[in-house]
Amino acid sequence: MRLQVAVDRPRWPWPAGRTAGQAMVEFALTIVLFFTTLLLIFEGGRMVLSYFILANAAAEGARAGQYVTATDTDIQNAVNAVSGILGTFPTPTSGSTCSGTTAICVCRRTTAGAACGSTPIQSGSEVDVTVNYLFQFMPQAGGWLGQTSIQLTAYHTARLS
Repeated sequence: MRLQVAVDRPRWPWPAGRTAGQAMVEFALTIVLFFTTLLLIFEGGRMVLSYFILANAAAEGARAGQYVTATDTDIQNAVNAVSGILGTFPTPTSGSTCSGTTAICVCRRTTAGAACGSTPIQSGSEVDVTVNYLFQFMPQAGGWLGQTSIQLTAYHTARLS
């Protein structure tokens, strides 16, 4: 008498009801979503880092400009020393109109409510430093909602001593 063992035939390579390309299509859809999410996280982190660098540069510029003898060049040197990976900023513009995409704007005033450039600048006056930077998204990211760049602005005020 021979013993027969019932062995199920393997359903290799795919279980019943699945087609050969289904796993590949699922993987392709999942990997696109994964890399898009990863790219958005990376770009968002880079933008936050740029803003923090800008805020620190504006604060350092205001600290450097809080002395009565400080010039716009002193403020520019302080901002450029902190800006690091953002590059160097051009010569500051004085006054209340701050134009340009990458610029340092300095406003000196006698009191908080006074107009920019009011005189006499003395101990107790204020200096406002505004730093503008045009943040560029990575070309392959395509920007968020079609944007390729965003204007970042940091502002800091210091009282002259």
